[in-house]
Amino acid sequence: MPYGLLALLLLAVALFLALRSRTRAQAAAPPPPSPPPGVSSGAMSGGPLSRDELAAKLRRLSESKPPAQLNPGAMCYSTARPPETAEYLCPRCGARTHYSKNTVVVRLIQRELPSMREAVKALPGIEASLEESELCSKCQPDRPAVPLPTLAVHHPDGSVTRTRGVGMDDLKLLKEFLEGKPAHAGGRDAETSLKKHLSRIGELLGVQVPEGAQE
Repeated sequence: MPYGLLALLLLAVALFLALRSRTRAQAAAPPPPSPPPGVSSGAMSGGPLSRDELAAKLRRLSESKPPAQLNPGAMCYSTARPPETAEYLCPRCGARTHYSKNTVVVRLIQRELPSMREAVKALPGIEASLEESELCSKCQPDRPAVPLPTLAVHHPDGSVTRTRGVGMDDLKLLKEFLEGKPAHAGGRDAETSLKKHLSRIGELLGVQVPEGAQE
């Protein structure tokens, strides 16, 4: 057998063995850890934005032009009567707390809380969680008459911004802001310029609104 052909054959065998070894190593590698419950998935993938980065993003929004066209939203329609009772199941300790004749809390538990939990996890670019201890009779026996959830934004510097009494609309505001959208879709999908909500966005993120910013 000519030496040239033998060398090519040996090279092909070496390449095959190297490729096979690499494929086995990749298959044996453990999968990346999944984000813990209550933490936004966006924060886990690229790292949470710092306060300075959030402030710069807020400044760019304040300097941007409002959308030329906004969706007026759907026409009014009747809504179902809210339930009168609700049972809250604490995700932290598993205790059950019964509520009745408290329209705000019953509506929160029945209609908003499940969506809010998912919305917090989906916030991109920040690490956030929804604190619900006020709703649990075991975690907080001396809870207020109208217990409300608290949004906690965990900053890279170790500080935490907490805002009590957040709703689904607040979480939509944050998602739209973090995704760089120019408009906010409110009730019945009626749109308003996101600039009109600068103060609330800054409050939720613990970032000061740029001086002289016009909403």
